[in-house]
Amino acid sequence: MKRYEFSFVTRLKFEDAITNQHFMLRCLPGNYQFQKIYDEKISIFPEVPIIFSKDSFDNRTLLGSINSKHEVFEYEVFGKALISKYKSAEILDRIFLYETAMTSITRSMEDFAASIPNVESLKQQAVLVSHAVYNKMKYVSGSTNTETTAAEAFNQGEGVCQDYAHITIAILRNFKIPARYCAGLMEGEGETHAWVEYYDQGTWYGIDPTNDRSIEYGYIKISNGRDSSDCTVERGCFISRDKDVKQNIQISVRVSELNE
Repeated sequence: MKRYEFSFVTRLKFEDAITNQHFMLRCLPGNYQFQKIYDEKISIFPEVPIIFSKDSFDNRTLLGSINSKHEVFEYEVFGKALISKYKSAEILDRIFLYETAMTSITRSMEDFAASIPNVESLKQQAVLVSHAVYNKMKYVSGSTNTETTAAEAFNQGEGVCQDYAHITIAILRNFKIPARYCAGLMEGEGETHAWVEYYDQGTWYGIDPTNDRSIEYGYIKISNGRDSSDCTVERGCFISRDKDVKQNIQISVRVSELNE
């Protein structure tokens, strides 16, 4: 067991004042077999009542509304996590075997998958796929966006953690290995991070293709789903004078191990 302290702060600055903002946030780390959250503190600015809920993938959510005029929206989560080795025994939902719009596989991706050795061990197969994606792709900040598909990122050969995860998921599913997208916080990373879980004999295990490693410690999971669209941190709507009002976002993440 290891203990970690974490913070996740997001600040949205709108170019012009907005009103009637309704939001749903997936910004709260969950409690899993390998992860227990304690001493959690949450704040929303402007301060409004919030409702705690869960989505269809059992991810924790926050819901609220800000009717007054405001130019800044900020949410902060602080807490501690007790972490054991990353794995979670669950009954398989077969939805994680099927491709989505974000993880559809193309002929060129199938050819790439065919170049990866096919081995009997699912764990070793997942490692080989992740390693192949790591070697194929180049990490370039800003080279893709939240709507970029696995196929688009694969074709251009560069992307960010979301793209590495989508491509890995697409290829694992091509090998008939159930896989799902995970979002959360990583030790040593100043922003949110994405990785992959694969299913082997009744248990989900974590693998990080962006950093070419299997996951054991140092990761705090917030959400999982079929792809990134199921793990979006913020969803909502608001009213503004300009329908294309610009937004500036600042994200700060900190994860550090505690020596208690």
